[in-house]
Amino acid sequence: MSNLFERLNLEEVGKKISDTLTETAGTVGKKTEEIVSVQKLKSQIRTLQRSNEREYMDIGKMIYEKFQSGGEISGEYAAICEEIQKREQEIEDAMKQIAEIKGIGVCSNCQTALDKGMAFCPTCGQKVEKQPYDVDAEDVEEVDSELEDDFEPEDVVTEEIVEEAEAAAETEETAEEAEASEKDGE
Repeated sequence: MSNLFERLNLEEVGKKISDTLTETAGTVGKKTEEIVSVQKLKSQIRTLQRSNEREYMDIGKMIYEKFQSGGEISGEYAAICEEIQKREQEIEDAMKQIAEIKGIGVCSNCQTALDKGMAFCPTCGQKVEKQPYDVDAEDVEEVDSELEDDFEPEDVVTEEIVEEAEAAAETEETAEEAEASEKDGE
């Protein structure tokens, strides 16, 4: 048996296993460290890119504000600013249409949708202007005459008509019940 142990040399095998495990753990540790370092750098890159995007937008806003105030800007930028201005008008018009459909108002200052009965805009504090209804007296007379033409005295529902309708309904229900009883009896 001692011959067997000598041939296997367990001590040497154990050392090789230990060395392999130590080397593997070191490799895994290095890879983990690499991954963490790369992720930190990628996060830093994304943060810097987002900062640049905000700055680009700020530059664009400054140019557009200069355009709106009548300042001089080059032709390329002016064309872009004009397109932005057209889209802003389209947005404003669409918001007004939504407000009309919903039966709500729109703030004349900031274009925020306003519920009925609001005295001030909740966004900018602007006093809400009441929109007067544009109704002509002729329109009112026209509607009144149309209603009078459509109304006939025989259209009035009297108590007698209601009683007759109820009696007819009861008779119909009774007849249906009798038919059902006959079918069940067969």
